[in-house]
Amino acid sequence: MNPLSADATGSTRFSAVVGTILDRTGSWAIGLGLDLLGFTSTGVAVIVQGCRPLTWRRTVRAEFLRHLYLVGIRSLALTVLVGALIGLGLVFQALYWLQLFGESGLIGKFLVLVVLRELAPMILGLIVLGRSGSIMLVELGSMKAQGQVRTLDAMGLNPFLFFIVPRVLATSLSTFCLTVAFCTVALATGFIAGHALNLSQVSVIEFLDRLLEAMGPSEFAILLLKPLLMGFAVALISCTTGLMVTGSVTDVPNSLPGGFVRAVVAIFLISGLFSILL
Repeated sequence: MNPLSADATGSTRFSAVVGTILDRTGSWAIGLGLDLLGFTSTGVAVIVQGCRPLTWRRTVRAEFLRHLYLVGIRSLALTVLVGALIGLGLVFQALYWLQLFGESGLIGKFLVLVVLRELAPMILGLIVLGRSGSIMLVELGSMKAQGQVRTLDAMGLNPFLFFIVPRVLATSLSTFCLTVAFCTVALATGFIAGHALNLSQVSVIEFLDRLLEAMGPSEFAILLLKPLLMGFAVALISCTTGLMVTGSVTDVPNSLPGGFVRAVVAIFLISGLFSILL
């Protein structure tokens, strides 16, 4: 066999493999960029439309209030339960061990850093995703597959204003309120458990004083913005994924894993960005 011919064949195959890798990488990068652009533009449109008084007609207001109840009120019991468990498993342990080692002055900083800044928004984002985001995706996907979205559009109801805007804004507000409830329950449960078992000598005034002393502007900003953005992202991804369903109702479950994974990634990205920036 001619060595030159073998080298040429090997070079051609190598070029083909490299070309295939670059083609797939480029296609993936372009698709990701388009998805991010579409997600960002839809999010901006939700904010813009939510600030317009004409958007909030009777049907939109009713849908907004319905999802405040579904996402906020119906998730409150689970939030309180998880908050109590976190209070017993983390806050109580922090009070006990830090006091045991003579570092009770670090109680406020530890609880603010671990519970308020990181743990509470992350847990509530996942709770809202599992409890409400998946339901939104399946609900809208089924309506899209059955033609109900097209029917409402023909009746003069804008699907974007009726389906996406109230759900996203209601989920964002509910996530923030649930996060505040979670933090309150977790801190109160840990403090009460410590005193009930006589394992903590920190008074309630001292406990609150150390918490507030450890809270700076960045902590207040994170406690406000993180849950709002996480709820916003979860609802927006769930709604847009549901409305992108094509085919029959049997195709709806196939879109659920992808939407769930994208929402989880969004939660971790938001948490990481806030941890880096603030």
